[in-house]
Order: sequence, then C-alpha cells, then structure tokens
Amino acid sequence: PPHPPSFPYTTLFRSFHFQPKISFQTGLITGGEALLRWKRPDGQLIAPGMFLPLAEKTGFITDITAVMMTELAQDIARLRALKPDIQIAFNVSALDLHSPYLVKMLRSFIGNHLINPGNIQIEITETAFVDQSERIRATLLDLVALGIEIVMDDFGTGYSSLDVLSQLPFSALKLDQGVVGRMTEDSKNTHIVRSSLQLARELSIKTIAEGVETEAVYNFLLASGCNEAQGFWMARPMPIEDFITMIKEKPKWPSSELGFLYNAWVSHLSYRRKVLDTVYTMTMTNPDEWQQIGRASCRERV
Repeated sequence: PPHPPSFPYTTLFRSFHFQPKISFQTGLITGGEALLRWKRPDGQLIAPGMFLPLAEKTGFITDITAVMMTELAQDIARLRALKPDIQIAFNVSALDLHSPYLVKMLRSFIGNHLINPGNIQIEITETAFVDQSERIRATLLDLVALGIEIVMDDFGTGYSSLDVLSQLPFSALKLDQGVVGRMTEDSKNTHIVRSSLQLARELSIKTIAEGVETEAVYNFLLASGCNEAQGFWMARPMPIEDFITMIKEKPKWPSSELGFLYNAWVSHLSYRRKVLDTVYTMTMTNPDEWQQIGRASCRERV
C-alpha cells in the first residue's frame, strides 16, 4: 500500500519523463507532456496511480507541485535552448488552482526569462471544476493574462465538459486516451472523436489526441483534421536526456495537409449553415425575438 502523506518524500528521486507531441501538419515534434515520476532509493519506480490520488485527497499535491514546478521550469529552459518554440504541458489539480502560488511561480519564471509563456501549457481535467469555484476561474484568467495556454484534459469522459468548455478560457482540448484507443473497437467512439474535433473547430481551439497506439488511429486523426497527437505508437514517456536526443535527431512521422483542407471545407459548410439558420429564424419569428440571436450570430462570425 502507498505510504501516508507524511512519509519523507524528499528522500525519493523525483523527475519528469516527457512524452512527445507530434504535429499532424508537419510530422515533427512540437513539444511534449511532462509526467511526474518517483523512484525509490533502490531504483524502483512508484506508479503515479499510487501516490497522485492520495496526494490530491490529502492536499499534499500542492507541495508536490510547488517543488516540481521549479524543476519543470529548469527542464523547459534546457529544452528551449534546442527548440525555442517548444511547448510543454503540465497537469495541475483543483487544489493547485485554488493556491496563489501557481500563478506567482509562473509569473516569476516568465519575468526572469527562464521560460516564455508559449513554452508551457497547463492541462486541467474537468473534475477540477466540479465546485465551479470563482477562485479557480480567477486563477485561469490570470494564467491566460500571462500568455499561458489552458487545455481541457480527458475531454469526452465527463458529463459537464461542454458546459465547462463554454465558460472558461480554454485554447485547446485533449481527447481522452480511452475514447481514442477504443476507436478501432467501437464505431461510437469514432463518432465521439469526430464530433469532438468538429466542436473544437467551431470554437476555434486546437485539438490534441492522447493514447495513440496504432498506425490506423494515427492516420484516422491525421485525415480528420486533429492538430497534434501523443501516444505509444510515436514514443513512450522518456527521461529528459532521451527527449533532448530525440529533439536533436528531428524524427518525422506521417503528415499531410489533407486534414486541414478538410477543416477548411467543413468550416465553409458550417458558415453557410449558420447563415441559413439565421435567415430562417428571422423569417419565421417575431423581429423582437430574433434581434438578440442575430446580434450573437454576427459577433461569432466577426
């Protein structure tokens, strides 16, 4: 069983492993996700599932984030020396968003030019928004004001994703690895992925697919207009030294403009549909009722 939160975690070796993110447009590495790894003195890895849920439950997660955020900034500084525009994603919890230290630390790193705002993404699962806290909303707005992208993680797994997505300043959504992985087994999951990609296009936000473990899934996402992907088919999470070596080698995966042409075509059809919907609404309802709808539609097109 896992140790209680009071165990001397400082005696453990803590580091990040990085899983590359691949652009479907270029086939090249755009960045990666920083995944926390702990090792015992004997070299045995402690699975994140053994300590992260307990850490969140006890509130210990904020201590972990405070310690590891500094190390992450240092790792990013090493990576951006090779690739200035690299973007590293880091997952935070609801407790992190309640704490004032997250924004303060990132503002300090950016102010000291250790990292640029574009070098880091903050990933948040929708469970972080269950309480609809104003403090969380304020923290997210502060991060966006710094120029940091906010990503909704595990999209497609919860009941309130659409509501949360409509209310908060997300710049990307990350398709859940379970839904992505089951596309080859169940057509319903394929429809969910395709619908999620279409939703993101309507909202003008990026899409990232995680859990890509087969060439077939990669090619489907490539043709469907997804922006980026990560998964075992491309690369497993790796220590920073291996990640640095990979960046230097500049490996290339399949890429195509087909998905982006498809996006343009779908966007054109969507625009035409919105125009027809607006015209229909204006001709079939009282002018006093549809004026507000018409103004909203015009703002969206602008």
